[in-house]
Amino acid sequence: MRAPRPGGPLYRTEDIAAASGFDWHEAEGPEFDLFGDGSLVLLHMPGHTPGNASLLVRLQTRTILLAGDTAHLRSGLASDRPMPSDWDTLQSVQSLRRLKALAREHEATIWMLHDPEDWAENRHAPAFYS
Repeated sequence: MRAPRPGGPLYRTEDIAAASGFDWHEAEGPEFDLFGDGSLVLLHMPGHTPGNASLLVRLQTRTILLAGDTAHLRSGLASDRPMPSDWDTLQSVQSLRRLKALAREHEATIWMLHDPEDWAENRHAPAFYS
């Protein structure tokens, strides 16, 4: 997973320029365990953008997969339909399928961050899950 690079019709150079001085750590491989204990695992899910990622979150009582921009709507996830604006639709479909496989493997709930029904069903700050 690489630091953002300008280019393409949906990338705004001024948005990326603000992060150009960051001390980026480029994670290698399809998964990166942030703390080394499996509690937060960054998952490389290219397609929407080259560096798109989802996040596997292991809590005491449940496991959640934050879809991020891998999947925007439940209907798209269910039918393996990428967004029309995705950078690479083939990679998007592969990432959608991987997201579902990981959810089954880890018995995780997928949270769709752009889906209004998911938004309505899940807790919001200051509420939390443990």
